[in-house]
Amino acid sequence: MILSKDLEEDSINISSFLGFKETSNLNIPELGFKSSVYEFLNSEVHLLSIIADEKNVYENSFECEHKNESIFAICLGSNDFLNDYKKFSELGLNPSKINSGFYEDRDKVKQEIRFFSFPINKTCDLRILISEASEIQIRDNGEDVITKINQVVVYSSEMESLKELFESKLGIRLALDQEFDFGQGKIRMIFFRIGGVTIEIVEDTKIDKNSYSGIGWHCDSISLNHKRLSKRGFNISPIRKGRKEGTLVSTIKDAPLSVPTIIIGPDKE
Repeated sequence: MILSKDLEEDSINISSFLGFKETSNLNIPELGFKSSVYEFLNSEVHLLSIIADEKNVYENSFECEHKNESIFAICLGSNDFLNDYKKFSELGLNPSKINSGFYEDRDKVKQEIRFFSFPINKTCDLRILISEASEIQIRDNGEDVITKINQVVVYSSEMESLKELFESKLGIRLALDQEFDFGQGKIRMIFFRIGGVTIEIVEDTKIDKNSYSGIGWHCDSISLNHKRLSKRGFNISPIRKGRKEGTLVSTIKDAPLSVPTIIIGPDKE
């Protein structure tokens, strides 16, 4: 979930980056927000605009306290929503009450949205929401668009507490816990995998609070996307080999909504 101060303008900008328009729009005054929704093959991104003077469903200030001002929260889908709510309560995570609202999807069919959040505290100062899982609509937009979210990056000085939260309490699969040296000294990185997306936690002992940092976006053809983004005026770096074998990457400077951005594609070209 990415905060937007101007939903109309930001939707245009991120649509230009992704290569396709929003797949639906939510406007749920009773929950205090409206959003533009972008569906990918493995996830969704919501551009979130807070409706003034409505109740705060997240039970926290909407002011972003972390160094990245745009990534507001991650929302994890649950296939066993009510039982997960009970389990997280028993584990002492103190979930909020279940919030619900209704909206019309792009086919004008009335749908219900249900979710809850965890309070921000010393144990977890990242905003994490749990929603009732919904079916992702598979689309074929071609090779010159962004098709998936590859990873969401988190900077943390509390690696062990986040590891316990994600692995032991939220039940997310631990894929890697290892130290790397990229030329500036050793750094610990922990990778969690859920729904085809990596939550990449990077150790940073200089910060006081955990912080969502950036997003890695997957595309099927990095050369076609690089060409498209260059034509649209994005400040994009030359294509280079990725750290993961068999990948090519390129970074976007001054990306939409100030989210540090990298695009990743297979090295097949």
